[in-house]
Amino acid sequence: MKAQVVRFRHIGPRLGMLALLACLIWPTAAHAGGVAPPARCTVLSSARSVSPVRTPSLLTVQEGFSCLLAHYVTGASLDERTLLRGAYNEMDNALQVNGIAVPSSMREPAFTGSREQDWRLFAQAYTNLNSLLPATFVIPGALAELALAGMTGSLHDDHTGYVPGNQLKPLIGQLFDSGPIPTLGLVVSITSATQPIFVTTLFKGAPAAQAGIKLGDVVLLVNGHAPFSDVQGLAGYVPLLAPQMGFPVTLVLSRPATGAILTFHLIPKSLKTPDATSQVIAGHIYYVKLFSFTKDAASRIMAGIAALPASAKIQGLVLDLRGNQGGVIDGAIRLLSAFAHHKTLFYSVDGKGKRSPQGTDNSIPLLGWPLVVLTDSSSASSSEIVASAVHDYHLGTLIGTRTAGALAGADFFGLNDGGGLEITEVRVLGPKGETVDGVGVVPDQHITTSPHDLSTGHDPAVDWAVRDLKKLARNH
Repeated sequence: MKAQVVRFRHIGPRLGMLALLACLIWPTAAHAGGVAPPARCTVLSSARSVSPVRTPSLLTVQEGFSCLLAHYVTGASLDERTLLRGAYNEMDNALQVNGIAVPSSMREPAFTGSREQDWRLFAQAYTNLNSLLPATFVIPGALAELALAGMTGSLHDDHTGYVPGNQLKPLIGQLFDSGPIPTLGLVVSITSATQPIFVTTLFKGAPAAQAGIKLGDVVLLVNGHAPFSDVQGLAGYVPLLAPQMGFPVTLVLSRPATGAILTFHLIPKSLKTPDATSQVIAGHIYYVKLFSFTKDAASRIMAGIAALPASAKIQGLVLDLRGNQGGVIDGAIRLLSAFAHHKTLFYSVDGKGKRSPQGTDNSIPLLGWPLVVLTDSSSASSSEIVASAVHDYHLGTLIGTRTAGALAGADFFGLNDGGGLEITEVRVLGPKGETVDGVGVVPDQHITTSPHDLSTGHDPAVDWAVRDLKKLARNH
């Protein structure tokens, strides 16, 4: 099996594009024509394979349309009208939100079910909407980006979406090359629109830590917007998770430990953030926080374990996957293979329903340590492959909250604007053939960690894991 990406886009490109609804958008050049083979639509496996960033156009939308039909898991039977209606509606909504009236003569085309003909109808509709745009207060390429976001969003698939050119190269570089990315240097909890967003991790030497932000700090405002409160709030939520170089971010935070309301002005930096950190805690427990399943993360974790001296007398491993939204699937396989051999870890299912099992790598030495895995509602994709195998084969104990329920196999495909599409190519089932996507994995021990816990220096899930491992050690 190729090194596929299994990564959950908790706030995907479509949500990012919704933030543009408060802005006027740029008229891009329109090109009508048939559904020609995509100019690029090639799988990306390193930052070097990403095209230079340029303004997207209707040609970019055409490439994305063809790419989805060629590579989406059910692309062969996919009704192209779903994609084109999604693209049109996203553009139409953006114009109306910005006070630009769309004449009835320019409403959604009457698509026919013929891919060639429907593309020509859409291209003309794109040209018509483009003609309505004013020449001032505009964002270059946003009409095409909205079309691509609406097209992929119409599939309602957590692993399929458009990634703009200014975000794709850093993302691919981080996953496959462990390269630097624009960052504020913090990780926040992402549970739901009604729950507080709070800081769960700070990276040393990064802007957030240097400014004095602390664990447990609750995010109240981002650039003046309350995250997730409404569509406008997305304009603040996007720079929190995907900041851009040269664009400052102002955070207003509350600190549960003191009740203080604090304001921080941060300048994003391009930094190589760690994919994992590790330390020995509570005397003899090895704690690993895995932020993302990058290409080499599992190998580095195993190397760190191998380097531990015998005098450490490790009693068990705590693998913290909270907030880990997935990544390269090989990492999950390598980690699980250190705890089990000759097991099926998951099944990939193609568009025709054919199941292909993926087993452990039996060449990896068994570690023989007791294992505790920490999960939360942001633990997704590759994290859920680990969680479901640990659960099904009783490889250890799951502690925390139910996982995200977002599991599929996807790849990134480059487009001519330097952006690209993340496209679901296979569905993924758990080791016993169970459905995880849309369901999640339920922990053995339900433990929540609140902002107040972290703000006062406590982590109930880690504390419970340490007690569990020490109890096992005493009993053996």
